[in-house]
Amino acid sequence: MFFFALLLMFLLAVWLREDFFFKIIYLFAMIYVLSRLWVHRFGKKQIFRRDFTTRAFVGEMVDVTLSVENTDWLPVLGLELREDLPIDLISSGRVREAFALMPKEKKIISYTLRCRQRGFFPVGPLHMGALDLLGIVPPKKLVFPAMRMTVYPHVVPIEELGLPTRFPFAVLPTPSPLFEDPWRVIGVRDYVTGDSPRRIHWTASARSGNLLVKRYKPAIARETLICLDFDEDSYDLRRRYEASELAVTAAASIANHIVGREGLAVGLAAWAHNPAMGQQSLFSLPPRSGRGHLLTLLEALALMRLTKDALFVDLLRQQKGALPWGATMVVITGNKSQALLDTLLYLRQSGLAAALLLVCPGKPSLEFEDPAGIPVYSIWHEPDLEKGL
Repeated sequence: MFFFALLLMFLLAVWLREDFFFKIIYLFAMIYVLSRLWVHRFGKKQIFRRDFTTRAFVGEMVDVTLSVENTDWLPVLGLELREDLPIDLISSGRVREAFALMPKEKKIISYTLRCRQRGFFPVGPLHMGALDLLGIVPPKKLVFPAMRMTVYPHVVPIEELGLPTRFPFAVLPTPSPLFEDPWRVIGVRDYVTGDSPRRIHWTASARSGNLLVKRYKPAIARETLICLDFDEDSYDLRRRYEASELAVTAAASIANHIVGREGLAVGLAAWAHNPAMGQQSLFSLPPRSGRGHLLTLLEALALMRLTKDALFVDLLRQQKGALPWGATMVVITGNKSQALLDTLLYLRQSGLAAALLLVCPGKPSLEFEDPAGIPVYSIWHEPDLEKGL
């Protein structure tokens, strides 16, 4: 628009043959060229950074810092910044600022994300546009890609987890394991009367001046598989979201207790909708221990969404073949059907230990009889998990 106005003024000056009009045209033409070069220079001498913790748990607050530094000797007279954000992390849905950057100046913008829901969320993209002082040149726009924010499910600390086991030599968290592997030494301890002389660690004893014996790693440990029912029909329609989220919280809390407190192996199996693939898929993590595996399991729980026709009973039977004899299967669902109870009895007869967690948020406390020795736990609220199972 400004260019056409300038052309019109030039034609008018030619027709009137007035030097004054030509001087005005030259002045505005120079302003236009300088403004265009000034705006075009934006992005070559500016440095942008976005800093924040990319992993958090539901309920936590995450501080985000945006910094824009102008390393040029020319100022940026007008800079507009807009950060697009998911509504689940910030109420306004975006952060918008407008400011100027003087030479060698650094501008820092901070805002806070509220992790209200589990999942994977994009933080960004960030849109920046440079304007000239008079607004006669179209702004130059830059787009910086989004960064992924992972919000893990809420984890409730469990006081005690008394899951069943069928293995007579299963290693539970006790001071003296029932069975040890002499080929795997994990440390030393002071000699106690009755210890075998073959356990004495002579090198460590000579170095410390005290008689020390070897500590061996348990050879057999309880393996636990958490089977999560994520079929939407398994949860009451009126409280489906609350119930399914409570089920995820239960699965995350149990896994955290087994890995973090007991130091044992835990796995996960669930049919659920995978937003990354746009379809229903099997989330399957075989039982393992270690913090890295726990974070992978929590990421799977953060990603999954409710689905339809998950065939949960078939999933339980399929997973039986991947577990060793004596392993424990924790079944989390909101639907106690006869087909499910029959499957749990079948698993028990096959040599597995099974425990059923019924998620029924908001309902009055009811007592369920254990079917043929299979423990049944009812979860009404998160505090029920804190008391232990």
